[in-house]
Amino acid sequence: MKIVLFAFFLTLAGCSSLGSEFRGAVAYGQIRDLNGASPDIEKPLFVRLIEVPIVESSCYPETRGTCRFQYYLTVSTFDEQPETNVFRLGQRGQVHGVAWRESGLLDTAVIDLQITKYSRVGVEANLELEQESSTVRIRVTPNAMEEVLLRR
Repeated sequence: MKIVLFAFFLTLAGCSSLGSEFRGAVAYGQIRDLNGASPDIEKPLFVRLIEVPIVESSCYPETRGTCRFQYYLTVSTFDEQPETNVFRLGQRGQVHGVAWRESGLLDTAVIDLQITKYSRVGVEANLELEQESSTVRIRVTPNAMEEVLLRR
């Protein structure tokens, strides 16, 4: 499955407007299967979150390091010939919590992500960083993604 997913990423990277960002996601991203969260809710889609480090010099004093991440969401139907897509999330930071919500719609997933502005390691390395936490609701289908900031 990982080989199929990797081949899918490579094919998409060549066709995508995401370009070098997506190549970074394939090369350095950590893949997290979101279907394991909220086991009491039936999952209408196969959803993964790809976490890509953003290396910045503004987080760590006098050096460079990762204190935030860019996220990509991959989505696939469970059909014999699945529809697939990849979306870039607008929120950056570090995801700490995932909770699925009932969507009531065919091939539609609703997921709440708990995101902090900076990683725990980044805040520990630079005490001047002000940590903020937010909840983002993602509504995703194989064709579209909607991202709504619920609270900061």
